[in-house]
Amino acid sequence: MLPEIDKDMLEDELFQVLDTMEKVKKRLEIMGIKEPPGGNRPPEVPIDVAKITDDKWSELYSKLLGYYDYLSYQCALAEGFKKEADAKLKYIKAKLKTKKIEEPEVDPLHVQAVSIKQEAEQLFLMVEAAKAALTKKMDMVSRDFERRRAEWERF
Repeated sequence: MLPEIDKDMLEDELFQVLDTMEKVKKRLEIMGIKEPPGGNRPPEVPIDVAKITDDKWSELYSKLLGYYDYLSYQCALAEGFKKEADAKLKYIKAKLKTKKIEEPEVDPLHVQAVSIKQEAEQLFLMVEAAKAALTKKMDMVSRDFERRRAEWERF
């Protein structure tokens, strides 16, 4: 999901241990927990959900739930990548400190690690924002369901 740090620049076996996300994804697969299908686009929600037929409404809500599951999984992955990138940056800072480099902030390895950490943080924020937007759409559809249910119960 994120670019890799150039490991040729850092000849250290301990650094490889910090590559945790791929291990976690493999472990989840072994456990039978796979990435939920969801595609790369959320289902379209009409502006006026009241005009959706009952059959289409059910189909729409199912798609929204499926995409919510997909985004929840992606959000967890993004958070994991963020933590992994942070751990790698801390490790690189410590490694450069032990080498007594005068300006570690300008070292290419440090710059690369900072860039990857920023990308991981931004990815997490964007997935979280997409999930929040989808939640609002689901709330709107859910409110319409409650309205419909109240109408059905009157008859």
